[in-house]
Amino acid sequence: MKRLQVLAALLVVTLLLSVASVGIAAVPTTAIGKMDAMETLLYGTVQSGSLVERADKLEMDINEHTTTDPILVKIDRLYAYLLNGSETAPSFVTRLNAVEWTFTQQLTDTPAKTRLENVEKLLNGAAGNGGLDGRLNTFMAMAFRNGAIQTAKAAVAKDTLIKIKLMQALDSKTTRPGDKVTIQAVDNLYVGNALVIPKGAVGYGIVQDVDQAKNFGRDAKIKVEFERILGMDGTSVNTYQGELAKEAAKSEAKAAGATVAGMIVLGPVGAVTGAFVHGKELTVPAGSTLFVQVKDDVEMYGLVNQ
Repeated sequence: MKRLQVLAALLVVTLLLSVASVGIAAVPTTAIGKMDAMETLLYGTVQSGSLVERADKLEMDINEHTTTDPILVKIDRLYAYLLNGSETAPSFVTRLNAVEWTFTQQLTDTPAKTRLENVEKLLNGAAGNGGLDGRLNTFMAMAFRNGAIQTAKAAVAKDTLIKIKLMQALDSKTTRPGDKVTIQAVDNLYVGNALVIPKGAVGYGIVQDVDQAKNFGRDAKIKVEFERILGMDGTSVNTYQGELAKEAAKSEAKAAGATVAGMIVLGPVGAVTGAFVHGKELTVPAGSTLFVQVKDDVEMYGLVNQ
């Protein structure tokens, strides 16, 4: 009975899914833009100092030495290494994602340096020292044959369904607009033999509105706008809850025996509407599942099983 109530309640939550995708094609056009993107990837924030000093710090942190390359050449090379790889030379972020997923079965969205340190703590008991490239290569050798991964460019079609779960509860009594909602992919998503969105991939949403339960039998509602879910190569995938996603949720609820007709957005059919009858509050437990759809066709690199 509790599961049926959860499934039914999930269908009452209004989900508006939209994102500004930052994927393979979203390459900054300026040296400063590229530097900002690289520092945000590695450290979580843009660093201070001159452009030359910042580029030297990146080189030192990655390779334990600096080069005498012209500053623009250096920045382009670092950007290609960190974020803009290819099938034959996967980027740092793609390789890190593959390592993290292999050892932890999840794909997080914290700064890359922190993620690598977390893998080191998990396997070695402490964060490592030295250049990030060498430290990542150590785990590549542990996780993959010949210390390398094979990737393939894949086209994820518009309206592809992704099953997700909530990582924290939503409650109309305590949830507030502006609250951050974390989600994870429930299943691996493949395009052909390329794993593009792995089970455990993290995404986020923001609560937009909360309607408290009211008299006249008006039930509580929660509106969440999800912002993204991560692909294996770090691409942020635009999603929304269209008719396919709603029907998938209804089908899952029906399979469990719930009566779901009319539950989308409006609440249960036949709700009592007396002036002195208070509507029901909405509680959606952590772990509850729903579906979203890919909003637009998107190309990304996926991990090919070896």
